[in-house]
This record gives sequence, structure tokens and C-alpha cells, in this order.
Amino acid sequence: MSWGTRATALLALVVLVATLTAAGAAVTTATTDAANADAVSVDRTTPDTVTVTVEPDNGTPALSSVTLSVSGTDATATANVSRNSAGTYEGELAVTELVPADETAPLGGATVVVSAEETELGDDTADLRYASLEGTSATFEDGSVHLTPVDVRGFATTAPVPTSVGDVTVNASYDADAGALVLDADALGGLDRASLFEDRRLRVAPDEDVTATPTSVNLHAAAANASELVASGDSVAIANPLLPVLDAETYHLDLTTTSPDGQFVGPVETTDDGVELPRTALSASVTATLAVGGADGPRLLDGWESQYASEPVTLTVNRSYLAAETDGVSSVLVQRDGDVDRLGVTREDGYYAVENGTSLPVDQPVLLVVESDGERRIVSAQTVAGTVSSAPTGSTTDGSNGSAGDGAATTTPGTATATTATNASAGGGLLPASYGLMDWLLLFAVGLACGVGATGVLAAVRFAAGAAGPNGDPTNPRGAVVVLGAGALLGLICSGAIVWLEFAEEGLLTMLPGLLVGVLVGSLTALGFAGLLDWLGFWHFGSGGGTTAPDPVDVTVTLVDGNGHRIRDDADVVAKPTRGAGSRTTRSTDSGLVNMSLLPGGWQVTAAVGTQQRTEQLEVQDGRHTGEQTQLAFPRPGVRVTITDKQDGEPIPGARVTVEPDEGDTETAKTGRNGRAAVTLPYAASMADVHVEHPKYHAASNDCSLDDDGPLELNVGLGRQTGRLSVTAEVDGVATAGLPVSIAPAGDDRYRVDDRQGSRRTDERGRVRASDVFVGDYVVGLDVAGSQSDLFRTRTTEVAVHEDEPSNVTVEASFEWTVPQATRDRVRRLRREVDGLSEQSGRDTAFPGYYGSVVSRLLDLVEALPQYGHLFATGEHRPDDVAEALLSAAEDGISRVNTAMTTKRNVDMFAACADMASVDLRWDGDLVTHEAYFDYVDADVDSDLTGRIERTRSRIDDERADLTEVEPATEMWEHARELFQETRREREPLSTAAKALLVAGLLDAVEHSFDRRELRERMKRTVF
Repeated sequence: MSWGTRATALLALVVLVATLTAAGAAVTTATTDAANADAVSVDRTTPDTVTVTVEPDNGTPALSSVTLSVSGTDATATANVSRNSAGTYEGELAVTELVPADETAPLGGATVVVSAEETELGDDTADLRYASLEGTSATFEDGSVHLTPVDVRGFATTAPVPTSVGDVTVNASYDADAGALVLDADALGGLDRASLFEDRRLRVAPDEDVTATPTSVNLHAAAANASELVASGDSVAIANPLLPVLDAETYHLDLTTTSPDGQFVGPVETTDDGVELPRTALSASVTATLAVGGADGPRLLDGWESQYASEPVTLTVNRSYLAAETDGVSSVLVQRDGDVDRLGVTREDGYYAVENGTSLPVDQPVLLVVESDGERRIVSAQTVAGTVSSAPTGSTTDGSNGSAGDGAATTTPGTATATTATNASAGGGLLPASYGLMDWLLLFAVGLACGVGATGVLAAVRFAAGAAGPNGDPTNPRGAVVVLGAGALLGLICSGAIVWLEFAEEGLLTMLPGLLVGVLVGSLTALGFAGLLDWLGFWHFGSGGGTTAPDPVDVTVTLVDGNGHRIRDDADVVAKPTRGAGSRTTRSTDSGLVNMSLLPGGWQVTAAVGTQQRTEQLEVQDGRHTGEQTQLAFPRPGVRVTITDKQDGEPIPGARVTVEPDEGDTETAKTGRNGRAAVTLPYAASMADVHVEHPKYHAASNDCSLDDDGPLELNVGLGRQTGRLSVTAEVDGVATAGLPVSIAPAGDDRYRVDDRQGSRRTDERGRVRASDVFVGDYVVGLDVAGSQSDLFRTRTTEVAVHEDEPSNVTVEASFEWTVPQATRDRVRRLRREVDGLSEQSGRDTAFPGYYGSVVSRLLDLVEALPQYGHLFATGEHRPDDVAEALLSAAEDGISRVNTAMTTKRNVDMFAACADMASVDLRWDGDLVTHEAYFDYVDADVDSDLTGRIERTRSRIDDERADLTEVEPATEMWEHARELFQETRREREPLSTAAKALLVAGLLDAVEHSFDRRELRERMKRTVF
């Protein structure tokens, strides 16, 4: 060998040693760091809180607090921790302390770094999103629902926020500037119809339980509040934001209008503007009930009231010109002959002009369409006649201002005398010229009618009142005065109305003759008509000077409770006359029945029972009836309590309700499945102390005043008594991941079983953590996979959960499988075959024994299978099948080692080394383990073994320059590669994993054979 070759080999050896040294140092450092690292976990235990747990190593100092920081944000907070009996530090922190209110970074899987005194202890991931909907209400804006106020943290403003409305989850958006969750039209369209009409519970990200304070919303009520009257073509429509969401074909409208009064009931359809009102429904205000489909369908509006403005504006009208108290009028809606006309108007200099010169009616309600800032609204108005400033005035045909219809007299030269003569003739000389013949005839007719009417009123009064009526007998002076006065008064009123309408502008002197005619004709007619009735014998029907007093009538008063049963409590009944004869009567009873004798007439019957008092108006008839009955109802006082869970609003059955009234005995009741209980109290009770308790909840008390009109409705929410439960699952003392752990109530405690029982799988540390668990006793056990259940013996454990305390429990299972006798015999046989590889006379057996030890490791795995039951607890593979696969691979390995070590070149080499000291070398690699085997069962082995084959081949090539003979390594590598090719064709996963494990072990043994001094010395021997 030349000096250059030797120098090159020496340099390669130095580089190899340096590389191995550095790798060893890195592994040592990593191992040391891993050993010194604290086990940290951060868990979201409730919607309000996160729990941090630190499992310290031996070098960790005592901790009193830790600092939590959220990666990628400025969020940080400090939590106090304390050490429990297991040596673990635990602490709790409010989510709102860690995540600031303005945080909009997505924190659904946030990385939380835990440190103490500026030393990082570890990190973990947790869901740090948070939502609180306390006090949130719903309003409609531009067709979308805005939910405000909301406290939402850790949700991105650019991503949808899953929000549940009842049982339906839709995507909302978060407006951080407005602090609102927004449900747009698409989200509303995803809700079922019931969610649009009924109260629904609102939660954010419902599947992750991040909503600390849910709330309830009623989109139907919010839509009703946002409804308004809008202009729609030539009519008016009701706009409701739920109309485009429902998109129903028809609706049923029940509409009542005021000023003028009217009603419409029938089917209607929608337009782009809303539900159009009937064209006859033009009014100052409307009351509408709008149902989807037919009259019995869900009501979109129920008794909804609206008016076009808080107060109607005044519209001054002069023919086709008008002046309004509001700006922006574009058109006027006028009702005419049962239809609505829409008249456009234009703005002129200080007034409005109606299109086509159409005149507007006076003293009639109209609607104004007002447009401003791009919006259109409806305003109610009342037209009045008046002067419109700056508007053109009308003209007569001769050019003078005025109108032929004004009623003003006009004269021209040559006609004044004729006009005056005509007026004088109509007036009859001394009579005022303003009165015409028709005026006098009208006044005389009105006077006659008033006289007859006055006599009729007096006759009716005397008939109704009998002897007590007014004395209007015309046969005596006093009666005559009454009759004359009644006729004169009625004649004055009627004639006064006429002359005021006709001659008010001409003054009192002109009106006075007409008034005198009305008074004289009315009074004389009344007296004459009364005399006629008296002569005919019809006037004295109401008199009764010799009448006798009426007989009393028996009246029965019954006092009943709210269910119609007679009341047996003490009661007082008082009857007081409202008019006519009779005196106050009082009776007492304890049977709920009172009999009284009362004179005919009006009576007020009042009864008092305890603190309640009821009054009934009673009209007692005369002797034509034998008796009267009346009934007074007194709802019995009491308390109806509904008990719910504060956290989820569900009813609580089995709660004990104790009601202690200020009068009477204490009453108790238990709530049923609906969480309701009712207690009836004495009538004397006015106050009560209500106490509610349940073994799973905090008790609550309430002092309340009782209602006089029936039981008091009381809603009570109870806070849960909960604790935390941590379960560690072990198989033969080894904490095992992926094991299903069952948690069920102990004994007969079946309260809300579904919330507490079930199966949860252990995490990578073999633990199951349950937070917010109801206090009580639980049975905890393991549910081993069904196909493996015969291999394990499990034991259940009882644990008590106390409020606000962590409860730790360990459940165990033992692996009951043992190596069958036939398998043990097979292992012994194969071990003898392995030993036979080293029993060759005249040859060195270091290499055969070295490679044979890899096969021995497979046999060791088989014998140790009973100690690794935890690897079978979560899988489907039977230990007998695993043992068979490992033994088959061992048999194949013995054959391949023997073939590789008995080639001619290897036999010659081993013979040349026969004089060397005998050694019993064993492969000391760590690749052939139970864990590695099961990893190969579940993983693709191609990439791992292909890399090992290439790496081992490179090592062999690198070593050729320094060694005389590498045939033992080359032959073994070739056989390992061939076995790998067979492994790739294998379809049975257990056999594939066993062969792959053997390949990995043989390749590792080949690669590290160059590191064993004894084997390296043999490869340096020269073979001739």
C-alpha cells in the first residue's frame, strides 16, 4: 500500500471519528434537553377558563405562577399555580385575561407558550376563541340582522363565524368596528321557518363550546320593529325584512284603518317593495296582522300599528296649488270613489303645483310621497282651504280676479235697479232681504219637527221613569211651561245651526229673525202636540201617583276559586245600591254561598276573601223574576316555579321547591320532567319565601309578593355544582394512549345521564380529562376493543367528584395472554438452530454468531409478548398471530444467515481466522423492539428500508479501502436486500412487519460490524 493511499485512509478515519463524536454529542444534548423539558398542557376546561398543567422534572424549581403567551399575538397573562398531591402544578385563568377584547387573530388552534421567570417550560395548543352574548339584541339593517353588543375574541374579521340559531348553524360575519355579528340574507335563508318566528338560543361556534354567555333572540320581533310603510307605485306597501327571506307565494292580510275607519281581510301578494295595501286603505294610520299563507299560518305581523307621521301635516290648498309644511314632496295620493289617484306635483317658487291642473279636495286626509337623500317616505296630511303664497290667482272671463263659484254678488251698469227690486220682493218688505222664500219654509219645517221631537222626548222620559219622571203635563201651568221650554230649546238649536251656516257673514241682526221663527214654531208645536196626546189619553201612561213599593228579590251570591270550586274560607259580601231605593247589606260566609233580599234596581256587590276583593255590577229585576244569581271568582294565590339550568337553559327535574308564606303553612313540591312545580297557598297570604334546592345545583331563594289574580309565575335559574375528573388508563402498569374510558353514574343516580356517561379515548399520555362534571359518584372503567376483550381483565373504579376540586383516578387492565406451549417449544428449537451457526469446527464463528444474534432478538420478542399487552389493547391483531409472524421471520433469518456465512470466500476467511481468540459477539442495536414492530404494521416500510439499504451499501464501499476482506458484510447485505424485495410483495401486514423488522436489524448489524473491533480485525486478515 502506498503512502498516498495510507494518508487518504487515515484522513477518512479522522473525519469519520469526528462525525460520530459530533453526532453522539448532539444526541446526548437532545436527550438531555428532552429529559429536562417539563411536560406542559393547556386545556380549555370551560367556555370561560383555561387550565394550565406543568409536570416538572427533577431540576425544575418550585413554581408559584407561570406566564402564558399566545404565539403570533401580543396576548400574555400570568396564572397562579399550586402543586397537587401528584406533584403536578395546576392553575386556572380566565380566557378574557389571556385574550384581549380587540384580538381578531384566528385563535382556534392557538399555540400557548408557558414560561416561568423568563424560562420557557413548554407549549401546547388550545382553542382560545371566546364569545359572550350577554345583553345581545337583534336589529335589522339593510336586510341583514345585526347582533349587538357582542364580546367576540379570537375570530378573524375576514373569515365566517359559525353561529347557531337554535339547532341550525349558519355563517355570520364579525364587524369588529361596530362590535356586531352580522347575519346576511344568505345566512337568514339557511334558517328553518321556526327559527324565524320563535325565540331561539344563540351561540357562537357551538361545536367547540366557546360561548360563555349564550342569549336568545327573536328575529320575528326584530323584523316587526323594522317594518315600515313605503310608497309602492300608486299605492302604499308594508315593508318587512323577512318577506324576501320567506319568499312565500301568498300572504293573508287583516287590515284596520283609522281616519277614515275601515277594514280589509283577504289574501295578498308581495312586490319588490313589500305587501301592497288595498287601494281603499288610504288612511292616517293602519293596524295590520300579516300571516304567511292562510289566516292560520305563522304571523309575520300581529296587531302591528303604524302611522305615516307622528302628527299629520297641514296641506293648504287653493285649487291645484298647495303649500306643505314639509319639503321634498313628489306626489300626492288622493282617495276618490273607492280608488286611489296618484297626482304628481312640481316645486315652483314657494309652492307646489299639481300636474294637469287637477284640483285637490278640501278637508280630506291625503298622503304625501316625500323624497329626500335618495330615500322615499310616506307622510299623512290633511287638506285645508286657504291662500297659497306666491301661487297664481284665478280670473273671471272679463279679466277681473275671482271665481264664479264664490257666491259673491256682482253688478254692472244698468242692472242694479233690477237686482234690488228682486231682493225686496223676496224679502217681503219688512223682512231681511237676505232671506228667500225657501229659507222661510225651511225654518218653519225645522221648527215643526223640533216641537214634535221635544214632545216625544218628554213622553219617553215619563215612560221610563214612571212617577219619578219630570212633570210635563200640559193640563197644568207647570207642565205647560216644561213642554213650551223643551220645544223652544230644541227649535233654537236647530234653527241656529241653519242660520249660522247661511248668514253668519251678515251679522247677528240678519240671523235674529230666523232664530225667533225656530223658537216660536218649536215651542207652540210642542205644546199643541202634547195637548193632542193628553186629549187622546196617551199622556198619563207614565204617571203613577198610586203605585206601590216593589217587592224584594232573593239574590244568591256564589264565591268560587279559579277552577270554579266554591271557596270555604271566611268572606264578607257587601251589596250597595247604585241608584233608586235600597240600603247597604252585609253578609258573612265560610261556605262560599250568600243569600240576600234586594229591591229591584242597580246594585254593586263586593266580596273580600283574604287580601283579594272583587266587585260585580248587578241589575235586580222586578217581581216578574223569582230570583237572581251572581258569581264572583277569586283565583287562589300560589306560586308556579320553572327551574332551569343557568348554563344551557334546560329544565331541571327533581328539584325541591319549598314555599313559606307569611300566612299559613309551609308547602313543598318537586319539579317534574319539564322543570315545573306548583304550590297553592291560603287566600290570606300576600308574601312568600321561595327556596329551591337540588343535589347537583346551588340552592336559590327568592322573596316575592303574591299576585291577586292567580298563581305567581317565577323562573329560577340554578348554577351547577361541578368538578374536574382526570382518568389515567393503564395496562399492566403502562399508561396507554387510545384506550376508550367509560364514565357512568354510580348506583341509582341517573340525573342527566347523557351529559355524563359515554366513552372517551385517552390522549398520548394515557389520560382522559373531563371538566364541568356534575358532583356525585361515578364508575370509571376501560372498554377494550371487542375482538381483544378475551385477552384482558378489566376492573372498574368508583370515584367521587366534588365541587371545584380535581378528582384523579387510575383504571387498570391486565393482559391475560401467555405464550402457548407449542410456541415455546418452537422458540427453543429455533434457538438451537441459531446456536448451531456458531458451532463449526476448524473455522472462526464470530460473524455467524454476530448475525445470528439478530434472529435471537426476534425470538426474545415472542417470549416477551405477555409483558406488552398495552400494544394489543387498542388494536385488532391477536398475539398468537404476531408470534407466528415473528417466528416465521426468524426461521427465514436463520436460513439467510447460514447461506450468507457459508459462501466459499467466507468459509476461507473464517478458516484463516481460526487461530484468533474465540469471541461471542452480540448485536446491540435497538431497532428490533415491540414498538418498532407495531410501527411497521401500521406504516409504509418502503421509504425507511430503502434508505437503510442505500446507507449500508455506502458504508461497505467506504470501508473497502481500509480492509482486506468485506465479504461477510457484503453477503449479509445482499441477503437482507433480497428479503426486503420479498417484503414488498408480502400482502399480510403482520408478516410484512416481521420481515421488515428483520431486514432493519440485519442492515444495522452489517453497518455496525465495522465498528466492532473484533470483527474489524478479522476483516483485515489476508485470505489466500
